[in-house]
Amino acid sequence: MTEPTAEQRAQAAAESLAAEGIGVDARKVRERAGVRMSVATAVARQWNEREAATTVVAPPVPAVVTTRFEAIWREAFTAATEQFAAERAGWQQRLEDAAAEVESANEDLDAATAKAEQAHADAAKMAEHAKSLAADLEEAQAALGAEREAARVAERAQAAAEAKAAAAEGLLAGMRESLAAIRREAPTADA
Repeated sequence: MTEPTAEQRAQAAAESLAAEGIGVDARKVRERAGVRMSVATAVARQWNEREAATTVVAPPVPAVVTTRFEAIWREAFTAATEQFAAERAGWQQRLEDAAAEVESANEDLDAATAKAEQAHADAAKMAEHAKSLAADLEEAQAALGAEREAARVAERAQAAAEAKAAAAEGLLAGMRESLAAIRREAPTADA
């Protein structure tokens, strides 16, 4: 298969441009086909001359057709205007509804924000109260520990006192026995 010539590429570019509704001129043909400007100019001229020769000039539009077209146009324009007005009213209502929903959502958001702020403040108060209770508990535990230590010291002191009292009672009992023995052995004043 042979590669197309520059003229063939230019012809294909002119047809492609015309099919796309783009005016055929030398510059566009050259850009599209990638050919020399002289080739593009010749092909564009031939294309335009051929199109001019084959173009049919239409006769003027008859008045009846124009009148009927204008009537149809008025009807279509009126119907389109009415439809546009109805759709516009519908969209306007949708916009108003959406604005109301946004406003309601903003109010809900404000209320939720206020509740969250109040909950945060309450939590801060509770945390402060918990700190206070923890400090009170620490003091109570320290006081309880001191009281327990005092009770242990008192118990030891009581035990020591009881031991001394028992020892003193034992000594007193021994002294009483000694005194009783001395009295038994001692001459009585009557004798």
